[in-house]
Amino acid sequence: MTMTTSVPTASLHDLVAGAADGDTITLQKGTYELEKTLLLDKDITLQAAEDCEWGDVLITAAAPRDKGHFAARADGECLSVMFNCKGMIPEESIPPTLPQITFRGIKIHHRGGSEKGTLSNGLGSICFSINTGAQVVFERCEITTETSTAIFCSGRLTTVKVDTSVVGPNGWDCESASGYGVCVFREAYGEVINSDIWRQAQSGVIAFNEGSTALVVSCDIGPCLLGGLA
Repeated sequence: MTMTTSVPTASLHDLVAGAADGDTITLQKGTYELEKTLLLDKDITLQAAEDCEWGDVLITAAAPRDKGHFAARADGECLSVMFNCKGMIPEESIPPTLPQITFRGIKIHHRGGSEKGTLSNGLGSICFSINTGAQVVFERCEITTETSTAIFCSGRLTTVKVDTSVVGPNGWDCESASGYGVCVFREAYGEVINSDIWRQAQSGVIAFNEGSTALVVSCDIGPCLLGGLA
């Protein structure tokens, strides 16, 4: 099913909550403000309408200056994490839930956050947190942040694909300690293809921890204060 909405009456939270697995939500030109973290835990596509040009559909939110992504774990509505994309990986032999989530033709801007907060101390913010088996694809998107990491993909069976998109600037103007582009952690897998990863206060694309893999093909990366690839 495809649902089409328009600004300013649309609530993305209500639209996503009311969507079933496999639904597509088509957004008309305008700005969509999130008032709390948007949870995505089902097969769903969010896309700009066909007549929209680059940047016509903007989703934005303001992260708190005094809280980071650790606080967002305790409070599922805290905008230190703007999007929480998650599945379910049970401990027992129950089949995992691996939602397929696609963003297409959308610009995302995460404002606010702590300039000095880092991912490791929990005070840094994250625009997209992808975890516990979520499979997320960005097509023709643009992701910018004031201080935050743009994409943080973590955990086994968890994947991200960035295709023909722009990631950045991320924390560039204030040299944020958590201004990364695409982070692939803890056995996750990432692909970055035909994309521009630019003006990163830290690294452009980073794969960290044993078993994490990032494939980067035909991309323009930089400038990045800690290097384009790590």
